[in-house]
Amino acid sequence: MTNNKRTMTREQLRNKLNYEHEHGYPSFRNEIAKVLQDKYNMDFSKAKEIVWDPKIINKITEDIEWAQHMGPNFWAKYIYEEYESVFPKRVKNLELQVSN
Repeated sequence: MTNNKRTMTREQLRNKLNYEHEHGYPSFRNEIAKVLQDKYNMDFSKAKEIVWDPKIINKITEDIEWAQHMGPNFWAKYIYEEYESVFPKRVKNLELQVSN
């Protein structure tokens, strides 16, 4: 029986974690942008732009462990609420219909 899981050495893991830390956690931010695209119908490039906004960067990196624990769906909703005016109107209408 073969294990098809991708494995990393400790050194590779350490390097990946250092890279993420030094570059502002791009993998986590891309996950948030993907949720904005999928759930809130936002263009991926616009979602990435918002995710890298200094206001959002500061909020997320304030306590990165907690931010990652809360997950990309939490942050996508937070961003949606903070930047509601930049989302397509259709999404806002759908969200209002669902909540009623």
